[in-house]
Amino acid sequence: MIYLKFTGKTKDIEHLQYLPTKILRQKMINIRDSPGDNDSSDKANSSKSIIDLLICKSATEPGFNEIRIRDELLLVIAAGGEMAALTISFAMLMFAIHQDIQQKVYEEIQQLTTDYVELTEDHWTNHLKYLEQCVKETMRMFSPVMVTSRRTHKEIKLKDNTIVPANVFVAGFIHFANYDPELYKNPEKFDPENFSDQAIKERPSCSQLNFGFGPRSCIGPKFAMMSIKAQITYILRSYHLSSSIKQFTKEDLKTDLSIRSKIGYPIKFTSR
Repeated sequence: MIYLKFTGKTKDIEHLQYLPTKILRQKMINIRDSPGDNDSSDKANSSKSIIDLLICKSATEPGFNEIRIRDELLLVIAAGGEMAALTISFAMLMFAIHQDIQQKVYEEIQQLTTDYVELTEDHWTNHLKYLEQCVKETMRMFSPVMVTSRRTHKEIKLKDNTIVPANVFVAGFIHFANYDPELYKNPEKFDPENFSDQAIKERPSCSQLNFGFGPRSCIGPKFAMMSIKAQITYILRSYHLSSSIKQFTKEDLKTDLSIRSKIGYPIKFTSR
């Protein structure tokens, strides 16, 4: 604590903790004001997010206090920051390669903004729909998370009558599902129209799992999307992107904890 105080790092930590603390306290107020939502039954819990479950747990276990839950949220937000950075990097590369798509996104941005307008939360949430399609298509082709897993707590019967036993781990390979030709007509092609309203309606509701699904899904998909759209917007308003490469395929990918590019991100930024 002495080191933090004399180096000025205390303020940096306070800034880092501000967002998860704000989210947590607002959520606790919402839960307190809606006591009927705190049903502890399995049916009720199945529709709750992880932050809801942690807050409900704090009511029965003293160890789950505000500080511990905040630190859990901070960990998730930090991990989410890396995933957002990877998505933005791949999106920039796709725009640099696909000049027609970049131009369409730029025109959409120009219709909504000027250099003198400060964009608000509403802009990121309810506008720039084509840019959002591009972000989702980038996450489909270059999913930051390749696989997700769950543990079954009871026996499950699937539609084809396959029985999944209780107490086993089930892995879902997100990356492979994102290239399933039954879900996407031309999965090797970067095509934002895969996420038009009509295309989304024609696919099963759980076909896109980049943010997960159910109570263990990402706690901040809307925030992540807003953040990614905001950063891309400010880049494309100032720079035109181009690249020395003409295509980027799955062979150019490598994996560790997440998907990355073997060849880096060869993008040239030219001031508009």
